[in-house]
Amino acid sequence: SVSGGVYDNENDYITSDWAETELNTGLQKFTLKFDGRKIYGHKMYKNGVDGPFNLGYVEMYDGWNRIDYRYDAYVTSYYNYTEFEEITPTAIFDIPGTIVIGKVFEVRGCANTGTAVDVFINDVLHPELNDIPIRPDNEFEAEVIANSSIGMGTPGTVKLKAWINCPKNPGDTPPVESAHGEIEIVLVEPTAKFAPGFNDYGLDTDDNSLYDYLVIEKEINVRKTGNYRLYGSLESPSGEGIDSDYNYTHLDVGLHSIKLRFYGPSIYNTGESGNFVVYMNLYDTDEGRCLDSTTNTTPYYSYTNFERPSAEFTENFNDYGLDTDEDTSYNCLVIESEITVKKAGEYRLYCTLRTASGEWVSYDWNEIHLEVGIHDITSEFSGLRIYNFEYNGSFKAELELYAVEELAKIDEAEYLTAYYNYTDFDPVMPPAIVSLTANPDMDISKGNPTVINATIIEDYLEEIILFSGEKVESNETTNIYELRSIEGIPSDEWSSVRDNTYNITEEWNATAIGSYVEEDGGFYIGCYYATDGINETYPLIRELPAGCKNNEFTRTLYGTDLSSFLHNGTWYDDATIMYFPDTDKVEVVYVSSSGMVFLNTTDPKLIEEYKNAKSLDPNSKCKFRKLLIITDSNGTIIEDPFRYGEETRESKEFKIGDLLIKKNTPLPAGEYLIGMNVEDEAGNRDIDGTIVFTAGITKVFDTGSPSNPYPSIAGTHNGTITPNKIIEVSKLYTYPCTGTGGHTEYARIYNDSWSIETLPWEGYGGDWHNLSFNEPFKLYADVEYKFTLITGSYPRIHHNISLLTPNGWINCSSFGDANGRVYYDWIPAIKLK
Repeated sequence: SVSGGVYDNENDYITSDWAETELNTGLQKFTLKFDGRKIYGHKMYKNGVDGPFNLGYVEMYDGWNRIDYRYDAYVTSYYNYTEFEEITPTAIFDIPGTIVIGKVFEVRGCANTGTAVDVFINDVLHPELNDIPIRPDNEFEAEVIANSSIGMGTPGTVKLKAWINCPKNPGDTPPVESAHGEIEIVLVEPTAKFAPGFNDYGLDTDDNSLYDYLVIEKEINVRKTGNYRLYGSLESPSGEGIDSDYNYTHLDVGLHSIKLRFYGPSIYNTGESGNFVVYMNLYDTDEGRCLDSTTNTTPYYSYTNFERPSAEFTENFNDYGLDTDEDTSYNCLVIESEITVKKAGEYRLYCTLRTASGEWVSYDWNEIHLEVGIHDITSEFSGLRIYNFEYNGSFKAELELYAVEELAKIDEAEYLTAYYNYTDFDPVMPPAIVSLTANPDMDISKGNPTVINATIIEDYLEEIILFSGEKVESNETTNIYELRSIEGIPSDEWSSVRDNTYNITEEWNATAIGSYVEEDGGFYIGCYYATDGINETYPLIRELPAGCKNNEFTRTLYGTDLSSFLHNGTWYDDATIMYFPDTDKVEVVYVSSSGMVFLNTTDPKLIEEYKNAKSLDPNSKCKFRKLLIITDSNGTIIEDPFRYGEETRESKEFKIGDLLIKKNTPLPAGEYLIGMNVEDEAGNRDIDGTIVFTAGITKVFDTGSPSNPYPSIAGTHNGTITPNKIIEVSKLYTYPCTGTGGHTEYARIYNDSWSIETLPWEGYGGDWHNLSFNEPFKLYADVEYKFTLITGSYPRIHHNISLLTPNGWINCSSFGDANGRVYYDWIPAIKLK
């Protein structure tokens, strides 16, 4: 493919084009066609621009890789702009249909020509909306506040009209010609909003003349009785984030004063005195929308007036390699941190391990109850991970100490370890002895796919007893059970692995899957009753391009009455389609289906029971009648993206594995339907089988959906995100628990020098799963970002302290639920895209 861009004689961009084709060897030609309408409409405020024009750049790609390029590649002949097709100026608004008075919003949209747009509100042009620049991508935007200064301070309907390259000035009447775009917006009063009243004071809870909390009181004027939430964050005089708090309350109509408390030791740790800043957002939890935002500043406070931290580092640290299996190689790196505790309680130590230059290596945390005195807290890091990192040198440990009760950081420190060679550490995963026998008292119904036990092994050093007692038995049956699946999620591959070859007799040793989980990670072990189960495993993709990895597609059928699998039955599948190119990964494709024909078997019991069903004859043939791939949005048929696309074929056995992706290039992102008609020689036909799947390139930061999202509840999540590649973000998607309205109402992503927030959640009337940020932005590789998310209803939750995704790490610092309880291992299932 070749792409290029055209510029005028002042080197200002006009338009671009690209072309793609298959080429043979030798000298070839590409043709680029640049839109004449854009040339005609370029700089119409200057009465157009004539040529010659400059081909400012031209680039050649082989797939995703740029293989050649030129800048200022060519100058065209002379052209008069009037020789090109005249363009009809058009502007399209992209604004919510309902806006809350007093809220910040963006007047945004796109235009097919021009350099600037004027937006009139009820035929009045205000300075904020005069000459809004049109970017090279043809979009325009201006941030305004819906208030009386721009004619949006009264409930009702207003009309916005746009003119491109308009010569008018603020206060002028609109142009006579028809508007190039218009939209009507409904303005509504907020059910509650902030009033001017604000008060603050220091609160001493233990009578030692030091403030344990900084308390603020904010007035709220409520117009409608309901449930509300006040969220506030405190910043130091220099702008450093200190603490946050929220208050859920039921309010009647009238004026109310709501309190927030900020932790005193966190204020003391800033070492700053002066005027502190409180940022506040008010939410209607019934309607699920942000109602108002405001900022207030406290009077002068000295940090010395606040309570000292209840524990702190003594600056005495130690490190050493630990050999647990006596083979002279270290199985882990241990760092000891000495802490002085002044008040007994629960404490949590987070430790991030980096190279001396700052590259992330590993992470650990330790929570412990400590009495008053001096204590050592240890952090342990996998020797296998350090070995695989192949780094020689000292490690930098970044340590953070938290008071668990207050959910607050009370101290931080850095420590540089001694010098280590990566070959000092053990590259072999030590065995974990796992007994796989089940309790005989468990009630297991014959023929059902019962999970006897399952667990997540978070650290390969951990010894976990999955089962205890005798062999798998129940009151109804006495049989040996099969270990039907082992699913691993190695942290370096992010792909599921399963193996169905192991039978449970007396014991099963975890070293048997050591090759699957080579680093810290988890695997799920499920045990199913073996009788009457049919299990088939097929290869996923038979031919893979260089640099790709394989996986397997597994189908398992269970049922007490297998006649249900003949026609109009259901087959239970658990399939994961993975595609691993050298650069990007295609997202997991989740498959679900119903109404599939059970075409063939060699089971003599079934053949004997269903003598008249020719499809059960292993020598019979079945015809594959039809395969259509249809997008949900427009019904377009995609031609033959699968292995067998012919309308009819014969096969001794029908395998769903034959329907998997044929081409090495992935399908476009989106949701697809596969409709199938299958007929056997006896004339039995299944015409309603359907498979639904989604596909797309992982250009996003996606935690994925957890297998078990419960327990779940609304609340406030705080944590960090560290991408491993650049992520372009404009929206946040929240995975809801099935059948619920789980969503995010507010999100903020920030670091010490930058911050961005989402626009107000618009409720369940529109695209309620997604929340837009106030502008697109990028998250950069290996940079740590903090986040705050306020959720509603029941979002899906990863119950982990930290989670590795294909594009980086996400960590939980704290989660406060709607009932006031605090957790440290709740990560929201989200997607930044």
